[in-house]
Amino acid sequence: MAAVALNWWSLFPRIVQYTNRHIQHNRRRSILPIATIAAGTLLVYAVLTLTETVKAQMAELSGTLSTSTAAAIEQSTVYIAAITLIVGALETAVIMTRSVLSRIQEVGILKATGVGDQVIFSLFVTEAVLYGLVGGIVGVILGWLTAVLVQLADGTSLSSALEPAWLNVLIAAGLATVVSAVAALLPIWRIVKLSAIQALYYQF
Repeated sequence: MAAVALNWWSLFPRIVQYTNRHIQHNRRRSILPIATIAAGTLLVYAVLTLTETVKAQMAELSGTLSTSTAAAIEQSTVYIAAITLIVGALETAVIMTRSVLSRIQEVGILKATGVGDQVIFSLFVTEAVLYGLVGGIVGVILGWLTAVLVQLADGTSLSSALEPAWLNVLIAAGLATVVSAVAALLPIWRIVKLSAIQALYYQF
């Protein structure tokens, strides 16, 4: 059977439709990557926002802190933010890799029905991007709520605490989306190269 060959613009609506249908029919399996990405995004956004709060408080106390103490605190906040970014990225990468590898048999079925490698590759990348977007949005909302509560408990005014840090929103949500797509690329590339028989009988 000839492989499906369509240009990108005619293919994209079908890919989104297939991905949406897959997520709806496999809600339990879809919840785990979305929840994991959301948790990583929450951590990233909350830490970045609270790091900025710490820096602002340091600026107010600049006259009462020694230069070495201020430098140590600022350096610590930078390290914490960097570690949080790495942890959030690794968490997203691991769950997306596992999510892709757990569906090798599905790739075998698609290949056996004549679906081409480019289409299969596009399907999984689109799904990874959607997981990243949804998880990123949920994580940013939860991270914003967490940062608001912490800042209110620290004595920050309600208006200041409620104002979202838009740069941090872009960083956290963008990181979730990009890492989800990039983390899915390698396992997708590997399993797309398998034959239909190899994919159907692959043991994960």
